[in-house]
Amino acid sequence: MADSHYFRYLGVQLGFIKHWRFVL
Repeated sequence: MADSHYFRYLGVQLGFIKHWRFVL
C-alpha cells in the first residue's frame, strides 16, 4: 500500500522536526 509508505515517511519527517526543535 502506497498510503502506509507515505504515512511512514511523514512520521520520519515529524520525528526529525521534533528532534531538531529539542536540539535548537
